[in-house]
Amino acid sequence: MKKTTHLVFKSLKAEIIFLVIAAIPIVFIGKYYVAKEVDDARQKKLDRIAYALTLHIETGTGILRGLQSLYKVLPNLTEKQFNLWTRDRLAGSSIAAVSWAPNVASSHLKITERNEDGKLVPAIPRASYQPVTYIAPMFGNEAALGYDLQSDHVRHQAIKRSYYNRGSVVSVTTPIDLVQEEGSSKAVLLFLHVNEKDVVTAILRISSMMDEILSNYTLGDLRVSLVDSETRDYLYGDQNGAYEKSVKIGDRFWVLSLTEPSE
Repeated sequence: MKKTTHLVFKSLKAEIIFLVIAAIPIVFIGKYYVAKEVDDARQKKLDRIAYALTLHIETGTGILRGLQSLYKVLPNLTEKQFNLWTRDRLAGSSIAAVSWAPNVASSHLKITERNEDGKLVPAIPRASYQPVTYIAPMFGNEAALGYDLQSDHVRHQAIKRSYYNRGSVVSVTTPIDLVQEEGSSKAVLLFLHVNEKDVVTAILRISSMMDEILSNYTLGDLRVSLVDSETRDYLYGDQNGAYEKSVKIGDRFWVLSLTEPSE
């Protein structure tokens, strides 16, 4: 009897060990699929955010292209006509302001530039200037009026690329500080050339645009960042994540990423 009980116990023990061993890969497989589902869900969420960002950018560049076309049809556009055209089109868009900056030897405006301390001062004499001559809306952007875009290296390089692109691609700056704001503003400028000398520009404030986009998504502890792929400057957020998506904006690429605080 004892021998039989021992055999039964031994057999039962062997079955238990077999079941435990057999269950181990099932547990790991289950964890793998759960993790994969989480990864897929996060990547899909990031893809949707990237799509929304692309739509915002396309709307903004569409406004700039419309202004470019308007100047080609009406090269002597007055400030009143400029303001009438831009007034309704900017409402509800991610574009904070648009401007026209002709290449001139002189201007009726007080042409300014930034000194080493970042203060606006009269521009030094040079052969030509690219002053912001019309800007809309005017309210809040008064300080930018007359600012020589050629006086800043980042803006000047974008202007040169806009001439090189000849209107086929929007030229985009790296993150800049706006003349009309104090401190870091996390903005970029978009440029399109109108002719061989003049350009139209648009201001894209990254933080306000991203905040508006992300308000439509439940993120929980997840964090979103946006980085310039060339300079690695942060446009929004401050963390690189495991989930990334490249977004094209004009002649530049941005990298949108999703991460958890613990990553």
